[in-house]
Amino acid sequence: MKSLKFLMAPILAVGMITGIGVDHGHAEVSTVTVEEGDTLWSIAASQENVTIYDLYEWNPGIDPYHLQIGTEIIIDPGSDWYHTISAGDTFYSIATMYEDINLRDLYVLNPNVDPYNLQIGSKVRVKYDADYGNEYYTIKAGDTLYSISMEHPGVTLLDLYNLNPGINPYNLQIGTEIRLK
Repeated sequence: MKSLKFLMAPILAVGMITGIGVDHGHAEVSTVTVEEGDTLWSIAASQENVTIYDLYEWNPGIDPYHLQIGTEIIIDPGSDWYHTISAGDTFYSIATMYEDINLRDLYVLNPNVDPYNLQIGSKVRVKYDADYGNEYYTIKAGDTLYSISMEHPGVTLLDLYNLNPGINPYNLQIGTEIRLK
């Protein structure tokens, strides 16, 4: 039995370092559909352990003053959005555990986390949402795609056409949201 203990210790250590044997199951995203009279506050209050700040983080670009009936709002992004820190974890080891993320992404997704002082049991975000980094603009009276591209540095007319397929530049509807980036 003594030789088995000496054999298992290095194998377990390698597994802890490389993340082999760690189960990262994927939970499904939970959403709620906005109904008449709903507010972000009422939606957060109706869910266990969900704050209004969580809803803002999980639904970037959401306008709390103009919730559209029928809109799907994420109320639980699922456990695959976060990694729970365990003994020996580093940003580098976490980045190697997940397929769609690198070390730079971890820094971007977790700006308030000190990577040199990771606390066991705390969580770090390991997944971008679909709209992360996207910017939108709401059409106002008198707007044209050209004027919008001129108002926003780094946005070209071609960008607006590519990011908003099917847009009719001759019939922009006031209040319509278009993607800038």
